[in-house]
Amino acid sequence: EATDDDVLTDPSTPDTGDDAGEDSGGAKDGTHSDISAGLSVSECVARASEQKAQGNVHFKASASADACQCYQLGVQYLSKHAGDAAAKYVLCSLQNNLAATQNQLGLWDDAVVSTSAALAIDGGNLKALFRRGVAYFNLGKLDAAKAD
Repeated sequence: EATDDDVLTDPSTPDTGDDAGEDSGGAKDGTHSDISAGLSVSECVARASEQKAQGNVHFKASASADACQCYQLGVQYLSKHAGDAAAKYVLCSLQNNLAATQNQLGLWDDAVVSTSAALAIDGGNLKALFRRGVAYFNLGKLDAAKAD
């Protein structure tokens, strides 16, 4: 199962076969590879939007873990482009959707991180506030839950 520290690989990206013997998502020097390397902002937004759409299909089918992985991959595409206006909109939506799946999976701490990232982009996002409140509640942080 993927964690926030895992770098997911995009299944739509062709396998070049040059990663034999490496850890999944790892570069030869042991660091994680950047899935957005060599892509323009618009290409990253497009790929992130594709992952969001796939995640939405999984979410509607109650496949929360699969949806979570799609949303995480979408976030990775946009992590270096958070300052771009088009990327911000999609990134906020991905973080919000990611938090919804994390709440469903009982990943309360992760949901707090994802909703906080969405709120850093759009401080008045009601879905993010609600989802963070749910996560805080389940973590027993009732004062924080009430505040949201």
